Amino acid sequence: MISAEGGVGTFEYQWYVNDLPTTLGADAIAGENATTFTPPTDVLGTLHYYCEVTQTEEGCGVLTDLATITVLPSPEISSQPMPDSVCVDGFIDDLFVEFEEGVGVPTYQWFANSIPSMAGATQLVGETGSTYSPPTDIIGTTWYTCVLNFPEGGWVH
Repeated sequence: MISAEGGVGTFEYQWYVNDLPTTLGADAIAGENATTFTPPTDVLGTLHYYCEVTQTEEGCGVLTDLATITVLPSPEISSQPMPDSVCVDGFIDDLFVEFEEGVGVPTYQWFANSIPSMAGATQLVGETGSTYSPPTDIIGTTWYTCVLNFPEGGWVH
């Protein structure tokens, strides 16, 4: 949001976008004439935005600083933990998750639940790696989920 003050007359606003970090050659964004503008996030890449504030009665105006917005790819799980069955006290392979995209190194947190849902799941204290060794000493079915949080925003499970 921007705010303008001073001068005489009514303020008018026009937002612009450019793929270069300059106001030269920028394109006016049709219909964006308010004090606020929410950049779209459906296209990957970096774009630069600014607003021109003018006063119709004075014939003068000013440009805001450039706001650089980078839209990054959303993380996706590329390898999910796989269902398995095991006898009591038997051997079972570790559960693991792998991801694609995302920015930075994520943190991991494993959860367990008696139903296939995150609602009501129990956080497994200390289980913060990309792999988890489920216990095999209890009879029953348990659903495990791992949540990945990325430092540049975004999470996936």
